[in-house]
Amino acid sequence: MHEHLALNTHEVGGLRNMAVHVPLCIIAVLLVALAASRLKRVRKSDP
Repeated sequence: MHEHLALNTHEVGGLRNMAVHVPLCIIAVLLVALAASRLKRVRKSDP
């Protein structure tokens, strides 16, 4: 998960930017999971 949130590479400069970047990425991951759940598609490979 660290790779998806860019936590290992620190591509976003500065602690303040990271403090904004990380929660936004987590929110995005949760929204994708919620959408998949509502569509009853828990895996990307499901039709």
